[in-house]
Amino acid sequence: MKIQTEPLDDYVQYFMEAASECGEVTFIGSIVPTLYGDRALLREIVYREDRRKTFRDRQSIAMELEKYGVELAKNLPPARRKTIMIHGLGSLRYHVRMICNHIADWNYFDETVGGCLDDFRRIKRIDRFRQPTPRARRKLHSPKAIRRRLSKHDEELHHMRRLFELVTSIDAVSLAEAEPVEELWEDLERQRQADRNRRVLAMRRPGIKPRPRQPKSTKRAALFAASLLGAAAVSSFARGEEVMLPADDLTLGVKLSRSIHSMGHGAVEVRLREPGGDLVSHLCVYQDATPALDQLASIAMHVATGDAQHIVRTGNLYGINKPDSPLIAGRIKPPPAGHDPQDALQVFGSDYQRDRLLVAAYQRDMAQVYLDAVTVAVFGRDAKHLLPSVGDGPGIFGEGET
Repeated sequence: MKIQTEPLDDYVQYFMEAASECGEVTFIGSIVPTLYGDRALLREIVYREDRRKTFRDRQSIAMELEKYGVELAKNLPPARRKTIMIHGLGSLRYHVRMICNHIADWNYFDETVGGCLDDFRRIKRIDRFRQPTPRARRKLHSPKAIRRRLSKHDEELHHMRRLFELVTSIDAVSLAEAEPVEELWEDLERQRQADRNRRVLAMRRPGIKPRPRQPKSTKRAALFAASLLGAAAVSSFARGEEVMLPADDLTLGVKLSRSIHSMGHGAVEVRLREPGGDLVSHLCVYQDATPALDQLASIAMHVATGDAQHIVRTGNLYGINKPDSPLIAGRIKPPPAGHDPQDALQVFGSDYQRDRLLVAAYQRDMAQVYLDAVTVAVFGRDAKHLLPSVGDGPGIFGEGET
């Protein structure tokens, strides 16, 4: 089966990528039609006006894309077919874990204050520190109550069950005879490169307005910066790469944050590094109404004259990576003994910040319970081995997320 070189319709590509991110289709429903799908048929599937009004309409479109991807996958060579199927199951595993977080989040709020799938509670089940009351806590930590709660998410879980049935209908689940995944990515990159080439050629047609010319001030600033650093360094800076400015005992990295024409605060990002290149901290260097290229030249002149420490002294530190580095000695005030940032948020934070801390702790404590419940609900008890638990050794998909 030949790889399609015709680019996807813009809306079709947008729909497929969004559906893949939301778990409405698997790897098979997005990548396989992108590589091998008939473009006219894909437009017909996605553009049906009678199925673009409700959430169920959207899910029906996603399911049809998945079915089309499975049909295409069944006609592929065995090695490619097994590779695609394994990655399809891997994407399902990833979305199962995402839906576990989603269900735990909504369950926590419904049991305490309401407002997600249940109505807001007239009497909230929280104390003055936003902690769940004993009754709400018992229900939140009950595996039986959690399994009963899944019935409120049955539409999402049913959709995932249908995806699982489609994916496993392609071939037997096995890594044997599967091709290296690098070959699949190479084919996908070739298809995307052909798409990019067509878009570039389309911009050169008669009637397409040329890009606006650069202001003369930007050209003058680029020439001045090139006289200090060289044309190659300025070109790298314009591409968004970090330009290294080594001094005696430190190195300053300067990187463009926005457009090359941007000015003032936030136009460039300054990083303080050790001579070996290890990141120590980010520096906020304020230069009011100064173009990005002039800021680069200003920092380069400080380094060239041996005054790089002035940049370090006047810049505000943030994103500190090495607080014990001698380059920023005396700049960081140590926290008091026994200080815990989460305790401070519990006391001084807003209600929203407190709630998010409590939900995150609840998700960590109950992750395995939710994962087991959703896994059985979607894949059945016999297929539970396809989704190894969090923290277990490598399963059929290998380490980490797929």
